[in-house]
Amino acid sequence: VELSIAPLPEGYGYCDVAVLSGEEEAILELRATRHVMKDPKVGMLSGGGKSMQIGFGNIGESTGVSIALDSLDVGPALMNAQGYDMGARMWEWRSRQATANALMGKKLDGHFIGIEMCAWIFKVAGVPTTVAQDGAAGGATCSWTRDEIIGHLGTFIENVTRKETGKPIDRDLVLKVLYATQLRSVLTVGFSKNSTFSYFEGLPLEPDWTLGMFLAHLQRKRKRENAAPLR
Repeated sequence: VELSIAPLPEGYGYCDVAVLSGEEEAILELRATRHVMKDPKVGMLSGGGKSMQIGFGNIGESTGVSIALDSLDVGPALMNAQGYDMGARMWEWRSRQATANALMGKKLDGHFIGIEMCAWIFKVAGVPTTVAQDGAAGGATCSWTRDEIIGHLGTFIENVTRKETGKPIDRDLVLKVLYATQLRSVLTVGFSKNSTFSYFEGLPLEPDWTLGMFLAHLQRKRKRENAAPLR
């Protein structure tokens, strides 16, 4: 933590550190995404190694949901024990249950921006990206329906599980299959067929946390305006 926050005071004036709940994280990510996208209605779908966050709400409202899914330790252990195909099937069942519990059976509607590991697996699965210009939101917006995204994810999962029949040894591939399976489950259980999604290959910036992208975006803007450092 000390190494991570050491450069921040110089760039932003000061730094506060807090431990957030999954729901609080989702709300902050939603606010940051809406600010960068300049869209007060857009939703947010975020992926991490231990959980996934969903942010949504009407204009001026922020609701956060966190889905507890450990795709860094529990998921790989399951796949290593069961193989790609059976491991993916078992992880899909867990993901569906966790999503249904987190959303209490509700299906979300609207347009959502995929960020962090969600954006990463969209790209891995071959979902065409939204064009970004100058490291900020802009360019041509490509929007995909829930079922179009699910189709890309399903094709990727099927191609891997059909080809890889031995014991999983490639951790990178294991994580990709797990996350594609997890994301497909979340989309199927938690979102309506009318929901749409976009992501930006160039966003978020490194390190790939939306709040970091938000701060970097504001800092660049203030430098252009010759304003005081962001506080």
